[in-house]
Amino acid sequence: MIEVLQLVQGDIFELTLTVTGGDETMEIDSIYFSCRDQKIVKKFESLGDNLYFISISPDETKKLNPKITSFDITVIFDDGGIVTEVYQNKLEILRKRNLIEWIGYANTKQKHNY
Repeated sequence: MIEVLQLVQGDIFELTLTVTGGDETMEIDSIYFSCRDQKIVKKFESLGDNLYFISISPDETKKLNPKITSFDITVIFDDGGIVTEVYQNKLEILRKRNLIEWIGYANTKQKHNY
């Protein structure tokens, strides 16, 4: 169970979920991470073996407003059923305090503002 997530403005945000339990006859169609307050809706990518992954780019996170808010994780099944598995858990969006900034992703050019 996820209790609190912290996200820093301008940093990459990644989250991996492992799906366990549940009804073996129900197939997952998709899983979404959402934060209504910040207008975020991201679909998890299936990695196989019940693993799911999302990534929010630094360009996206730097536009978020620093504050304490909430997020949901919603599962949609092949039969159209919807379950909000995580409901209004705490999400802390933190103001970037250091001056190190990524331009692009790993293995690409980096800009360091010291």
